[in-house]
Amino acid sequence: MTVIRPNSIAGINSITAQSNTIGFFKSDGTTLGVTLTGISFGDVSTLSVTGVSTLSGGVNASQGADLARLRVTGISTLGQTNITGLSNAGLSTLGNVTSSTLVVSGVSTLSGGVNASEGVDLARLRVTGITTLGQANITGLSNAGVSTLGNATASTLVVSGVSTLSGGVNASQGADLARLRVTGITTLGQANITGLSNAGVSTLGNATASTLNVSGIVTATGGFNLGISSAGTTITSGPITTLNFVGTGNTFAVSGTTIDISISGGSGSSSGGDGSQFNTGITSTVVTSPIGIGTTVLTFPSTAGKRYLVYSIFASNVATGNTEVNIIGAFDFTSGYAGGQRSFFAYNIPIPTGTSIELLEQPQILNPSDRITVRSTDVNRNGADDIIKMFITYEEKASTDYFGIGINTVGLAVTTPVGIYTSSTNPSIVQSIRLVNRTDDGPYPITVDITSGVVTTKLVDNLIIPKYGSVELLTQPKRLLTNDVIKVTVDQASTIDVQVSGKQIV
Repeated sequence: MTVIRPNSIAGINSITAQSNTIGFFKSDGTTLGVTLTGISFGDVSTLSVTGVSTLSGGVNASQGADLARLRVTGISTLGQTNITGLSNAGLSTLGNVTSSTLVVSGVSTLSGGVNASEGVDLARLRVTGITTLGQANITGLSNAGVSTLGNATASTLVVSGVSTLSGGVNASQGADLARLRVTGITTLGQANITGLSNAGVSTLGNATASTLNVSGIVTATGGFNLGISSAGTTITSGPITTLNFVGTGNTFAVSGTTIDISISGGSGSSSGGDGSQFNTGITSTVVTSPIGIGTTVLTFPSTAGKRYLVYSIFASNVATGNTEVNIIGAFDFTSGYAGGQRSFFAYNIPIPTGTSIELLEQPQILNPSDRITVRSTDVNRNGADDIIKMFITYEEKASTDYFGIGINTVGLAVTTPVGIYTSSTNPSIVQSIRLVNRTDDGPYPITVDITSGVVTTKLVDNLIIPKYGSVELLTQPKRLLTNDVIKVTVDQASTIDVQVSGKQIV
């Protein structure tokens, strides 16, 4: 160990021995703080300096340095350094550093494997390739290729290529963040964000974001910039302070700091069960005249993944003279219960002279390739043409969550309970249960149960369906729990047809 006793040494060009240990001591053996200036320590493999107040000049310790309670100014490089306390460093490069307390000002670059997990005070700093900066008070941080930036308070924060901001990061005055993942942050204010994902942020202030995906609850204060594309045209405005949802089409209109957004298909008819006054989502209409021998008036496309929500089948008596007419109608299901069946929704239902009837009190879901088949009969139940006009409206749905099932006298050929729908995997909303007497010889009873585990709830018990009667059982939708089953029981086989419609909750 080299022992040097003066309080100040100046003008020494170099100390070049490999493995230098330099100590400064008083005559009683205690450490003496001195100032070393104009000294080059050369290319040392290990530099251990204790008891020094200041190192200045051209110090280079690129291979190894163990510095205790050190003040450094004007140094070119300190690399692979274990520092107990480093303050006020005017360094151009600070390399692989482990520091319990790091206070750096006027530094160009921090590079390598810098780890300052306990405390960092960084002013006007450029950082690249750093693994961790934790509990950092940053006046200005730019161009950071940092994988983790912990408890940081920054008046100006410019970060690019960052994986994670975590902990208690607070950037309330300004932040420019590119390709950023943020979790558990309290506040990001006045932020210009190119891409922000998976943010558990409680408050996000004046933010401009090209892509913003935030989970959790977000409070956007002070307005935000918004870009919207509609019909090939991009509309931008900001800061936005008000969002209005108006109209019925997919359009956007900007007025000052307000964007009016209109969304198509957001309403629905009361018969559709969604409680709104007008259903502008109805997209298709079929007008037809049934004939006496019966005919298919509508076949739905075979496109996979589609469902067809039939809202209305409306039939009018247009027969010449004062005469009653009758309507027969069936859904031909190509899939579903027992592989598909013809299930009647109307069987010789009378339409008095000069009147009309709505055959669907609740909507019916049909599947790809399903058909609607109808037949008209006169007062004597004989087939007749040109006596009824029919008006059908429906909407296409691009979702297989909707379900429509129909069973007939083949499916109900027994007098024991028959399960016709199971709410498997998810709960369901049942919108319609339609019961139709399809006989010519009298009224017949039917029982409808919902079985939930070992508990059975009866919706109706031996309800009498009149001859030629069609009864909609539900006036309001019913919710089924997962694995609940709808079961029906007839007292006499081959008398009642049943249709069920609804939507799974996914």
